[in-house]
Amino acid sequence: MYLKSIEIKNIKSIREISLNFGSGIQVICGANGVGKSTIFESIAYTMFDVPAKKFVGNIKNFLAFGTKKGEINIVFVGKDGKEYKLRRFLPSGHRILYEYSFGNWSEKETREEQINAIVKELLGIDPTRALDKEFEYVIGPFQGRFLYPFNESGKERIDSFEKILGISGFREAFKATQRHASLIKSKIDELTNRIADFGNIDGELESKHREYQEVLNKINHGKQMLQQLRKESDKLTQEVSELDQLKNSIHELELSIKHEEGNLKAINSELQKYRQDKMVITEARTQMEKLHPYYERYREIERSMEELNRSLQERDKLTQKLTEYERQQVELATEIKGLTKDVDGLKKDIDLLNQEKQQLEGELSRKDEIEHSLTQLTQLQKRLEALKSAKVTLEERLRFTVEGEDKLRSGICPIFNEACPIADSVDLTEKKEQLHAEITKLKEEIEQLEPQVGKLDDLKLQLKKFDLLNERRDKVLTELHTKRDTLSQVEQRIDELQLKLNLINEERNELADKLSKFDKLQRRLQELTEESEKLKPSFEEYMKLMKFADRESEVNAHIDKLEHQLSEVKARIGAHTKQLEAMKRRYDEVKHSEKRKQLERLKADYKAHEREIEIYETNLKSLEADIINLESKKTKLEQLKSERDEWHHTLELLQFIRERIFNKIGERLSHKLRTRISVEANHIYQAISDTDEELEWDEGYSIRLVDYVNGVQRVREDMNLSGGEFMTAVIALRLALLKSFAEITDNRVELAKDPIRGTYVKR
Repeated sequence: MYLKSIEIKNIKSIREISLNFGSGIQVICGANGVGKSTIFESIAYTMFDVPAKKFVGNIKNFLAFGTKKGEINIVFVGKDGKEYKLRRFLPSGHRILYEYSFGNWSEKETREEQINAIVKELLGIDPTRALDKEFEYVIGPFQGRFLYPFNESGKERIDSFEKILGISGFREAFKATQRHASLIKSKIDELTNRIADFGNIDGELESKHREYQEVLNKINHGKQMLQQLRKESDKLTQEVSELDQLKNSIHELELSIKHEEGNLKAINSELQKYRQDKMVITEARTQMEKLHPYYERYREIERSMEELNRSLQERDKLTQKLTEYERQQVELATEIKGLTKDVDGLKKDIDLLNQEKQQLEGELSRKDEIEHSLTQLTQLQKRLEALKSAKVTLEERLRFTVEGEDKLRSGICPIFNEACPIADSVDLTEKKEQLHAEITKLKEEIEQLEPQVGKLDDLKLQLKKFDLLNERRDKVLTELHTKRDTLSQVEQRIDELQLKLNLINEERNELADKLSKFDKLQRRLQELTEESEKLKPSFEEYMKLMKFADRESEVNAHIDKLEHQLSEVKARIGAHTKQLEAMKRRYDEVKHSEKRKQLERLKADYKAHEREIEIYETNLKSLEADIINLESKKTKLEQLKSERDEWHHTLELLQFIRERIFNKIGERLSHKLRTRISVEANHIYQAISDTDEELEWDEGYSIRLVDYVNGVQRVREDMNLSGGEFMTAVIALRLALLKSFAEITDNRVELAKDPIRGTYVKR
C-alpha cells in the first residue's frame, strides 16, 4: 500500500495544493508556516478518521482563515493492487470512498463505519484495532501531544497551568476557607439553638433543692412519730401477749382434763377386758390336762415320720441319680455313633486328597522344562527388539539420505540450509544401496524370529498355570494334614467316651441294688400316717388351748399396769382442776378484748405513717434524680457554651486568614510567574527562531507573537500561527518553565546560552 496523490483546499494555511507521490520514501520540507503539518494532519483526518480535536481545538479552526468550506482528496493503492480515492468535506466531515475501474472513479461506500472497515482491510490492519490509534502507533504521534496543554481551550488551559504553577492550590484553599467558614457558622448556629433549648436551668435547680429540703423535713418528722408509736405498741403488745398466754393456758388445761377423763374411761374398759381373758385362761388350763396324753402320742408319731421321710428323701436322691446315669448312657451312645460316622467320612476325604496330590505332583514335574524354554525365548525377544530398533534407525538414516540428496540436487546444503558450492560433485547412490541391503537383511532375520517369539506368551500362561497348581498342591497338603489330625482326635474321643460309658453302667447296677431296700420303710410310714390322722383333732384342740394358757402371765402384767395407770390419771385430773380454778380467777375477758382493739388501732396508725414516709421517700428519690439530671444538663450547657466560644474564635481566625492571606493571591502569583517566565521564554524564542518577533504569555496563558510591520504593531494569537511557529513558541515556554522550576529546586536543570548551536536532529 502507498499514497499516490493528495489535494487540499482551504485547510489551515493551505489555500490549494496538489501533490503526487511515488512508491518509495517521500520527504516534505519547507520553512515554518508553509503547511507541512497541515499535509500530515489532512492524511490522518481523511484516511485514518483521526478526530480534528487531536490537532486543533475546533473543526472550524481546521479551515483556512476567512473560508467556510474545505475539501481533502487522497488517492492510494491498496494491498489488492487497485487504486482508491477518499474525499472528505469540511466542516461537515462527510467522507466518500471511490474505486478506480475501467478508467473511471465509481462510488464504493459512504457510511463511516463501513469506510473504516474497508480501509483497514485495504491497508492490512487488524480489524479489531481502532484506525486512528493505529495511525498514531505506526505512523507517528501528533504535535498535539507535545503542544499540550498550550493547545487547550481557554478555561481548560488556565486550570492546567495553574496546577503546573501551583496557583490552583491557593485558589482551592481560598474556596476551602469559604466552605469551612460556612460550616463553622452552621455549627455555631446549631450550638446556639441547643443552648436555647436548655431554658432557665439555674432557676429550676434552685426550686428542686427547696422542694427536696421540705420533703426531707417531713420524712424526719414522720420517723419521730413512728418511734413514739412503736414504743406504745411494744408496751401494749406485751400486755396483750400475757393475756393471750393466760387464756391459752386455761384452754389447754380444760383440754388436758377432758383428755385425762377420756383416758380414764379407756383404761377401765381395757381392764375389764383383761379380767375376762383371765377367767377364760383358767378354764383352758383344766381342759388341757385332759388332752395332754393325746398331744404327747401325736408328737411322738411326728418325730418317727420325720426320720422315715429323711430316709425316703435319700431314696429319691438315688432315684434321680439313677435317672441321670440312664440319660448319660443315651447321650454317650448317640455321640459315639455320630463320631463313628465322622471317622468313615474323614477316611474317604483323606483317600481323595491323596489321589489329588499324586495327580498335581505329576503335572508339576514338567515345570523345569517350561522354565528353560521360557528363558531361551526371552533372550530371542530381546534380540528381536534390538533388530527392530536397528531397522528403524537405518530407515531414518535412509530417509535423511534421500532428503539430503534432493536438497543437494537443488544446490542447497542439507545441514546449513544455504547454497552449497560442491553440491554437484556429491553422489549418495552407493550409500542408499548399502542402507537398503542392511534393512533387507534385518527384515529377514526379524521374520525368522517373530514366529518363535510368538510362543512366549503361551509359555508364560503355562508357567502361570504351574503357579496355580503349586498353590493348589499346598492347599491339598494343608487340608490332608488337617484331616489326619482331625481323624486322630475323633478316634481318641471315641475311646474316651466308650470308657466313660462302661463306668456309668457299673454305677447304675449298684444304685439299683440300694433302692430295693427302701420298700419296708415305705410301709411303716404309711401306718404312722394313718394313726396321726386319728389323733390330729385332739392335738389341734390342745394347741388352741395352749395359746390361751401361754397368755396368763401377759394378762396379769397388763392388769397390774392398767390399775397403776388408773390411779395416776385420777391424781392428774385433781391437780389440773385446782390449777384451772386459780387461772380463771386471774383472767378478765373484757379487759383482754379492749387491750386487743387498742393494739390494732396503734398498728393501723403505724402502717399509715409508714406508707406516708414511703411516699415522701419516693418523692425524695425522684427529686434527687431530677437534681442530678439538671446538674448534668447544666454541665452540658457550660460545655456547649465553651464549644461555641471556641468555634467563634476559630471563625475569626479563618476569616483573618481568608481576607489577609488567600484573597487575590492567585492573581498576584499568576501575574508574577507569567511575567518572569514570559521574559525568559522570549529570550529563548528569539535565539532559536532567529526572528525579531517577541513572545508573550498573556493572562489566559495563551501564546502571542508581537512584531512591527512598517512601524505598526502586529499581534498574532496562537490559533493564527503555523504549526512550526506554534511548536517553536511552545518549546521556548517549556524551556523557560524548566529553568524557573530549576531555580526553585536547587538548580538541577541548566540551559545553554545558545540552545541550538551544536545540536543535530536526533539529539
